Amino acid sequence: MKNKLVELVNLWAEYEEAQPEPGIEGFCRWVLAREEAAQPREAVMAGVPVDGRIGRLIGKLGRYAGIYSKKAFAGLPLNNFEDLGYLWQVEYMGEPKKSELIYAMLSEFPSGVDVIKRLMSLGLLEEFPDAHDKRSKRVRLTPAGRALAHDSRPLAGRVANAVVADLSAADKTVLLDLLEHLSAYHDERYKAVRGAEDWGEVERGLK
Repeated sequence: MKNKLVELVNLWAEYEEAQPEPGIEGFCRWVLAREEAAQPREAVMAGVPVDGRIGRLIGKLGRYAGIYSKKAFAGLPLNNFEDLGYLWQVEYMGEPKKSELIYAMLSEFPSGVDVIKRLMSLGLLEEFPDAHDKRSKRVRLTPAGRALAHDSRPLAGRVANAVVADLSAADKTVLLDLLEHLSAYHDERYKAVRGAEDWGEVERGLK
């Protein structure tokens, strides 16, 4: 046990020297990454840099989630899974401005407006004037929209369970921590680069 404690202290010292702002959560991620790098792996996407592989795999998992969701929610009166995401977002936000909702969904404005119009035509959303800004409109769930958002959650949970597959509870915790860290990074910077006209401007805004 004493040797293990010494090993842990030495690992912390190495981590602290490499990181400008050391922390327990970061240390845990660092140790896991170190162990992962030490284990031999079958070559997947050989020649593709690590960052590129991560991006491709996140995109691939997103497509799997989309395929599963499309099949799971095929019986709902919606055009696609994104429409359901809009209902859930309105449920979470309460009575957002249309622009706030579209921004929260990371949609292009014209396509976001189309989704909102479609949900209104289905009787799932309704719009009303903003009390403090006559130029703006807010949206809220109708009773039918609230019922659909609520009733679809158990099935959404089953789809989510299928996406994370056979990961253990510990694996899920680590993955969630990493994804939340990455999401928070982009949440802080996205507004600055949303209107960028070229990649160079985006790249500078993300640093």
